[in-house]
Amino acid sequence: MRILILFSALFLFAGISLNAQSDTLIDTRDGKSYVTVQIGQQIWMAENLKFKTEKYSYIFANKAENGEKYGRLYRWEAASEACPAGWHLPTDKEWQILEKELGMTETELVKENDWRGKDQATKLMSDTSINFNMLLGGYRNPPSNYYLMGMQSFFWTATDNGAHGWYRQMRDGSGQIFRRTRPKSWGMSIRCVKDE
Repeated sequence: MRILILFSALFLFAGISLNAQSDTLIDTRDGKSYVTVQIGQQIWMAENLKFKTEKYSYIFANKAENGEKYGRLYRWEAASEACPAGWHLPTDKEWQILEKELGMTETELVKENDWRGKDQATKLMSDTSINFNMLLGGYRNPPSNYYLMGMQSFFWTATDNGAHGWYRQMRDGSGQIFRRTRPKSWGMSIRCVKDE
């Protein structure tokens, strides 16, 4: 028992999470590196993707410093193909697996067009809890309007619904996660998940 307490104290002192394991991914297409984190059985990028696709990816307000900090905003069709080899845009179901791993109940998981959960977004935003480091990168609405950087985050999933795609939304000061669809022409951040 004393050994377990000492071991746990050492991990807490070192700032290491017992629930997540970090690593690094190098995107060979542009040489950019990304911290990755294992949460449950999934391995996620712990940073927003910055890869410039051939078309339909944008930097918030066209300012390079925004792209460096928050990554790019992708239309759904670009997001679906933007992840590096061996990685993919997570489906709505894969986001639900992550949310469940963070303690969201089954009842909350399936809600649509509503704020769900209790503190899952807080865990994703924290740089010490699970090391997901979710940033509030805002979104892009055509033709070229940018909104809510530093206040909210929007992440595409790979699950489509006709002319719309499913996404996740989180906001500063709230632990809940919004789940709904938006037109595929919107620009949102993406996080990639490692292929199984």
